Amino acid sequence: MLGPSSDHRARIDGSELERLAVDLLIEAGQGLTDFRVEHREAVKTLDGQYQIDVTARFRALDVDFLVLVECKDHVRPVEREDVQVLADKKRAAGAQKAILFATNGFQRGALEYARVHGIALVRVLEGSLTYETRSTFQAGPPAPPPWANIQLFIGQRISIDGTSIHVSVVERGRPDALAEYLASA
Repeated sequence: MLGPSSDHRARIDGSELERLAVDLLIEAGQGLTDFRVEHREAVKTLDGQYQIDVTARFRALDVDFLVLVECKDHVRPVEREDVQVLADKKRAAGAQKAILFATNGFQRGALEYARVHGIALVRVLEGSLTYETRSTFQAGPPAPPPWANIQLFIGQRISIDGTSIHVSVVERGRPDALAEYLASA
C-alpha cells in the first residue's frame, strides 16, 4: 500500500471527492446527537465569509460542535500551508474540529501541523490500489476481481505521533476512524 506522502494522485473529480466526504461523514456521525451535514456551506465569521466544502454539526457534552471539511485535489502532496489555512478558518468560525480530504497524500510538515492543531487528515485512494497478488509474470498492477468487493475510492485517516505515522482505513460501511475523531473530546 502507498505511504501517506507517496506521490499517487487518485483519479476522482472535485465534486465526486466532496460527495465521498459527505457520505463518509454521514456514516461516521450516525451515533451523534442532532448530527447533520451540509455541502458547500457559506460560513460567516467576524473577519468575513468562507465557502466551506462540507460542514458537519452535532451536539455532545451540552456543546454544539461545528466541523469544517475541506477537499483538496493537488498535483503534489498537501503542504503545511494548506493545513494552516484550514486551521485559521477553524479558528475564525469557532469550529471545534476540522478535516482535510486530499487526493495526493500529505507532506510531513502538513502531518505535524495537523497533529498540533487537532485537524484530521484523510487521503483518498483508488480502491484498486489496496488489492495485491503475487505473480512471476505480472505486467502491471492487477485489476481486482469482482468477488473482492473493493470500493472505487477509499480513504486513509493519517496521523503522526512523534516519529510514527498511523494509517486507518475509512470507507463506506467502515467509517470507524472518522467516527472516533468526531466523538473525541
